[in-house]
Amino acid sequence: MVAVDVERKSSVVVLARIGPETMRARTIAFVADADAQEIVTFDLDRGSVEGRTSVGGSPSHLLLTTASGVGRLYVTARDANVVKVFDVGAEPGRFKTAPTLRLIAEMPTATEPVAMATTHDGATLLVVSGWGHSVEGFSTRTRTRVFSTVIPREPRAVVADRTGAKAFVAHALGSGLTVVDIADAGHSPRSIPLEGKDGILDEIRDGTAERARVRCGRCFHGLFSFGDEPPPRPPKAAERRLATQGFAISAIPFGPSERILVPETLVRPRAPSESNASTKLMPRPTGYGFSGGEAPTFGPASGHIAAVYAASEATVPTSMVLTVRDTSCLLPRAAALDFERRSLLVACLGTNEVDEYDAYAESPAVALRGRWKVPAGPTGLAVDKDQFVVWSSFDRVLTVIGRNGSLQHLSTTKERAPTPFEVGRKLFHASMNRAISSDGRACASCHPDGRDDGLTWTSPDGPRQTPMLAGRLEESAPFGWTNASSTVRKHLTETLRRLEGTGLTNMEMYALLTYLARMKKPYRTSPSDRAMLARGEAIFHSYEAGCSACHVGTDGKPIGDGDTHDIESAVRGDLTRSFATPSLQFVGGTAPYFHDGRYATLGELLRATDGKMGNTGHLGPADIDALTTYLESL
Repeated sequence: MVAVDVERKSSVVVLARIGPETMRARTIAFVADADAQEIVTFDLDRGSVEGRTSVGGSPSHLLLTTASGVGRLYVTARDANVVKVFDVGAEPGRFKTAPTLRLIAEMPTATEPVAMATTHDGATLLVVSGWGHSVEGFSTRTRTRVFSTVIPREPRAVVADRTGAKAFVAHALGSGLTVVDIADAGHSPRSIPLEGKDGILDEIRDGTAERARVRCGRCFHGLFSFGDEPPPRPPKAAERRLATQGFAISAIPFGPSERILVPETLVRPRAPSESNASTKLMPRPTGYGFSGGEAPTFGPASGHIAAVYAASEATVPTSMVLTVRDTSCLLPRAAALDFERRSLLVACLGTNEVDEYDAYAESPAVALRGRWKVPAGPTGLAVDKDQFVVWSSFDRVLTVIGRNGSLQHLSTTKERAPTPFEVGRKLFHASMNRAISSDGRACASCHPDGRDDGLTWTSPDGPRQTPMLAGRLEESAPFGWTNASSTVRKHLTETLRRLEGTGLTNMEMYALLTYLARMKKPYRTSPSDRAMLARGEAIFHSYEAGCSACHVGTDGKPIGDGDTHDIESAVRGDLTRSFATPSLQFVGGTAPYFHDGRYATLGELLRATDGKMGNTGHLGPADIDALTTYLESL
């Protein structure tokens, strides 16, 4: 058996060929079916499902390796905090039979392992964990952990460079690409900023409005027109765009080194009128991210592909500038290199499409080569010399796309009517859906995996941080930073109005609310230091600290008291001085904090709010650490 994996990184779907060299090998696809909690084996030549293997948890990614003909399939069990290792075998001479999977080992990991990669020599398996925000290295020979490093929030993809010295990690939020020195004893992580800007605005500032208009074509959507003079110069802060949705990554050979490609979304969460007080007064924003009077060239969110030189760790400058192009891939979820065509394939979850880009262009995002429509929920990609395959997790269909343009759809289930949960899941991830928003954003644009994007957005009420949804909606009424909505439905209706969506039907609203209520929450583990945890809990419930006075505990769950409080936290632009008491469920993984995201860490928040939100001035460093440990366990 031979693994079809030139990138040495994991995916939701992986390919293999089995059979002797003297005859045509059969192509097998292994798929991580998270809904069924199993690995599905497809025979692409027969067009059939050949096997199902229970994982005992939700599989996130697969990584297939072969050495001396021995196959090993590594599986991240996301909600079990382990990587499971399967032996991939076939009876000698029985090459017409699909390979079997036999569990041979389990490797405990940090909380919520999501993706993997191997070094070029195959000696080290790299594992990134989402909620555990870490990258770990395991020996593929002994299956023991050789290092573990804490990195920024919500990592989602990893790849190693060809030297085996560096690991590059993409994040769902945070606007940075993390680099970890694999060979260095300290494994120190560092961040490469992935901030971008609106290139078309530079031409407007230079007075070349007519050239910008011709180049841009329809991209201004009639929001403003050009006369003899260019539009007013927006403040410099308007250029700055932050990267989110970093769920995929690839590395292409580039000279003696490589270039790292990261499909992402560049967002502009703050309106110029809010970020620069020296500009003339502009209309208060009507939505999230900008107001109609500010003439956004590309809207608050635009699909993009960042390019970074692996050796120098510098971004390719032209790849970080938004220019005239199609920007519809707002939820990239997988990427794979097609070396035959020198292309990068990107699975776009929000539009149910696969886009093909020139991987060697200075800015791959402007070099769109092709596009294919696929069933709902594309989250996995794998490439073979004759074809590439796409796993659509919502419809649970594997699409095989041949070089000759042929399409074949292989399903794991019989055709049936979708459940409200399934309809709601599709709606939640639907970008370019006019019912949701006028600018293409989906619910998942601000709430990846039902969580938060770590951003503070301009809103009609003032700056507002995106709250986490998964695991927090239960017992959280009323809703919103000012408790303005008594039900989730009312809050959702108001959100869609601000996004200028046309609105959902009653059935669609019911389906979306069903999905919101059942979104998977993170699988947490308790801290190993039980004494510190107990001490932190005692402080939280103590009269002196007063934390539990507002964060009322229900069955051990500190949630909000359903009221609003003025703790002197209002800032310029806020329409109110009182804000809701948020739930503390999963608070350890939702930084930054407060309604405007002013505090980067829980420790910073606890020290800065003494006397305004409980009392912490009497606590020493050890007690602050204990209280933080308790909060992070919630």
